[in-house]
Amino acid sequence: MKNLVIYLMLVIAGSFTASAANEKMIDYTVSVTKNEGEVVTIDFNKAENMQVSIMDYNGNILCNYTDIKNSRSFDFTNLPAGKYFIKVENDHYAETTLVSKNDTTINVKNNYKLVLKPIFKKEENKMQVYVPNPSNSHVEIDVYDKDNYLVYSYKDNQSVINKVFDFSKSPYGKYTININSANDDINYSTDFERK
Repeated sequence: MKNLVIYLMLVIAGSFTASAANEKMIDYTVSVTKNEGEVVTIDFNKAENMQVSIMDYNGNILCNYTDIKNSRSFDFTNLPAGKYFIKVENDHYAETTLVSKNDTTINVKNNYKLVLKPIFKKEENKMQVYVPNPSNSHVEIDVYDKDNYLVYSYKDNQSVINKVFDFSKSPYGKYTININSANDDINYSTDFERK
């Protein structure tokens, strides 16, 4: 019975993942604030525990804000011309918006990129990792020990990856689980303590 419930959850999640790849999952808008020069404003219609990061084109985080409830403005005046990303995320999703700045104007490209976050579930000495992968990209899950030694590597390209790591026979201590995809859609990490 338990396996049937897990299977049904994965089928539903897989269907949701396939449809979610083309839909906006976080209700917000990004716009250039009129009469404010190079100020970009993010307005949330329903915000719960939102986190916003401004990143340069190389992925370096320039600023990071947590617990935003309604709106937040960002002044791009002192930043050099170039491309920037505004990453908006909650507990389950992350979406990015491209902001292009040149010497005289700033533009927001409102087509977003949705990333469904992996789910990590700890249960005694086991860690279940659920990774939505709607693009069927090659995903690698690596487990490192406290000395940063690779102890396990798993690769898959299914649209829904569900992997359980059993640490019951592993030495006590801290482990890190890294998840990366070949096209960089997925890049997450979590720690696990074997007690």
